[in-house]
Amino acid sequence: MTRTRRTLAAEDGYTLPELLTGMVIAMIVLFAAFQTLDRVISTTGTAQRRVEATQRGRQAMEDITRQLRSQVCLAAPWTRSPEAPIVVKATGPTTAAPTAAGTQSVAFYTDLQKTAPLQSSTVAPPQLRVLRFDGAAFTLSVDTYTPTVTTAADGAKTATYPGPPATRTLLTNVHRDGSTPVFRFYADDPAATPPQPTREVFPWTAGASTVAKLAVTFDAWPTEAASAQGVSSVLTDDVLVREVDSNDTTRIPNCQ
Repeated sequence: MTRTRRTLAAEDGYTLPELLTGMVIAMIVLFAAFQTLDRVISTTGTAQRRVEATQRGRQAMEDITRQLRSQVCLAAPWTRSPEAPIVVKATGPTTAAPTAAGTQSVAFYTDLQKTAPLQSSTVAPPQLRVLRFDGAAFTLSVDTYTPTVTTAADGAKTATYPGPPATRTLLTNVHRDGSTPVFRFYADDPAATPPQPTREVFPWTAGASTVAKLAVTFDAWPTEAASAQGVSSVLTDDVLVREVDSNDTTRIPNCQ
């Protein structure tokens, strides 16, 4: 009993080596916990930025493909000579080749009205739209030109597309996927089995009237990202020109 009382009454504490050992162990545990927390926060932020980039990119891609799938030829009664869906002209809104910065545009007639097969509406002329990638400002936008109809003395109607256009930004902080152009154009390859639009053409040089498919590819970054940082999202999609009749052996837009 005496020894027990002595033990209970003793005021001895930890020795200095024991205290230092305990502090070191506690610091190691806390350091590991803080590292884990920092990694979790960093991983969560990266995932959120990647999700944001993907969502922004998907919305822009859906908007772009919806417009491209509404392509039509500029046909009678709005022009004396039918024009192909991909617009290449000497002046005015036109499909342009990529520059060193990747800046590029694709101009096309689009009709969201109820139209007859393979031609523009006879109720109102189609709009002229220009999808534009700005490689310096890193933006994707669309210019919409509203048609003006003039009637000649013989009653013939003509649709013209004066500017300035209405411009809408589709996506900001968007880049090329490496050196791949945002817009690529393909014509039908008759040597393929079965024939399919896999032959790349450059409409600003030649072959605008034969374009049967467009490929759209871009790299969407988070809104505030200064670099890809492993959080960007590359999106790509193909759009078939709807005026191409798959039963036609020539497989080019039918603008009759």
